[in-house]
Order: sequence, then C-alpha cells, then structure tokens
Amino acid sequence: MPPGTQRDKGGTPDDIPATERARASVVMGLAAYATARGLSQAEILECTGLGLSELLDPEARLPALAVHRLWRELATRFPDEAIALQLAAVAPLTDYGVLLHVMRFAETPRDALRMFARYREVIVEGLQVTLIDGPEEASLRLHHRLDIIDGGHAAELAIALTVRLGRDGFASDFAPTRAEFRHAPHGPTSQYERALGVPARFECPHNSLVFRAAQLDTRVHRGDAHMLRYLHDHLERARERFVNAAAPRELARVRAAAAANAERGDYGAEALARRLGLGLRTLQRRLREHDTTVAALLDELREANARQLISDHRLGVDELAFLLGYSSARALRRACLRWTGKTPSELRATRVE
Repeated sequence: MPPGTQRDKGGTPDDIPATERARASVVMGLAAYATARGLSQAEILECTGLGLSELLDPEARLPALAVHRLWRELATRFPDEAIALQLAAVAPLTDYGVLLHVMRFAETPRDALRMFARYREVIVEGLQVTLIDGPEEASLRLHHRLDIIDGGHAAELAIALTVRLGRDGFASDFAPTRAEFRHAPHGPTSQYERALGVPARFECPHNSLVFRAAQLDTRVHRGDAHMLRYLHDHLERARERFVNAAAPRELARVRAAAAANAERGDYGAEALARRLGLGLRTLQRRLREHDTTVAALLDELREANARQLISDHRLGVDELAFLLGYSSARALRRACLRWTGKTPSELRATRVE
C-alpha cells in the first residue's frame, strides 16, 4: 500500500462502491503523465479497468475510481516522490476549463473560490469543495471519498492546480498563507513549499488552502461581474426556449432537467437520468416513445445554447467549448460544422443565431 494510504475500519479501498464520473480530460491527462513515467498502455488499461475506446473518447465521463487507481499505481512505483506536484506544474490548464473560466471573470478571489465550489462536479462527481470563513482566516477544503485509495495524491493535485490557476488569474492577489494535507508527505516538505510557494503542513484534519480572510475580498481590475451575469442570462433565455418548446409534459420535464444540468456545463446522459431519478435505460425507453433519444435531445440543447452564445466575440472558442460541455475547442468546431456547415468563427462573421 502506498505511503499515506488510509483504510476504513478494516476494509480495503477497492471495497468502496463508486459511481462518480470524471471529465475524460482529467483521466486522459493523468494517463499521459503515467505514460511519460514509463507505464505501458496495457498497464494503464489494466490498472484503470478502462477499455482503449473509453480512454480515447474526449467526450466521455469516465469512472472517477479509475483516476484514484492510477494514482495508487504511480505512488507504488515512485514511493518517495510528490508526483502530483509534478503533474500540476505541466498539466494543460484547459483540462480544468471550469476553473480557468472562473478565474478570468471573477472579481475577487472569494468569488472565484465560491464559483469553484459551486461547479466542482463539472470536473469530478463527488468532489466536495467548501469555503469555510473565520474571523481571521478562510479555508478552502477539498475532499473526495475515494481519496482513501490513492493516499492523497489526487488531493495534492487539486490543491496545487488551485494555486496555479489562482495565480494565473489573480497574480499576487491570490496568496494563500499555507496548505494543509490529511496525509503524510510523499516527499521532502521543502518540495511542497517550493511548488506551492507557501508553508505546507501534514496529517491535518482536512485538505485545505488557507487564506487571510480579508485578502479574499480584494477587488481585481480584470474581474468582470457583468460578463458572468451576461453568460447566465444568455443561458437562461436559451433554457426557457428549449424547455418551453411544444412537447408532451413528460418530454418537457426531461428538457427542463437537461437544461438545469447544462447550467453546470454537464451534458451527460447518465447525469440527466440521475437528475430525473431514473435509470439510463428507462430514460432511453421513455424518450423512444416520443420519437427521440437522449443523445439527440442533449445535442439539440447544445445547439440551442451554442446559437445563443456564439455571436459574442468576448468569448473565446475554448470558453465556448467549456460552457457547452465539450472537452476541447476541436470538438465544438466539429459540432458546429455538423449543425450548420460552418465553424464557430464563420458563424460569428455572419452573426447566425
């Protein structure tokens, strides 16, 4: 078992039933890092329990358990390295689009952290992010129940990426005072402090980034509250048109649930079924009775939201892709070509809505 791994009352980590899903880009990014460290494709597939087609599908929502199992395998092979810090330093920031988007438009660090907490499950389902305010200090706490499997590596990655994204968006205005981890260190403490730029403490009650409370309310000139409200209003109008389209009551209910998920950037079929309290097969069967499918309905919603947002030149294609639940700008371009025969840039030029 890797250093720092914990077990619950005699059970083994793999005894934990896990249904949470993660963005494909998160799993693929870790798999790419594992490949760079010498793991073969066969070893990665065996470790994660994924098929090659799943691992290569950029639009998939893959089992979060696969991420933690792969971290555990890496920790076993490199037991005295803080490997999560290495990945956090080089991972493409577009893999974590929700955070990038928040850091661009939030007016204060507090706004950014609150938005991160609100939209956390766009990245990994089951991730708990809470901002705890105190009179002098505020703590951003991160926890996933599958942390027990990998000894804290996923938590280290989340904290290191939060620091990197915060500094990318806020520069010196994003200044935690320390990082706290529940587990023992995987390498020298000095390695953590160099990577994070703050003191690091271990075997604490929570995985946290700690800030001076007053510092979180520093208003940043780059922030754009109007843009955040604008995006919300645009999506809300698209939602109303989509939900209120002439349709039987049951289909309207499914449309409303899909639109609610879309506000978080989640266009997944399984997430839609869960919101409706149905199994995916049951939902598919009911939609067939209305001569449609889950995939067709979600594609229709994406197209409606795309037409609402795409004419705004303040949004880059990467940001549009995130808002529409795509893993990359390339996937959005393919979808636009399929819907309209035009790329996003061409649609903007003609202001097609």
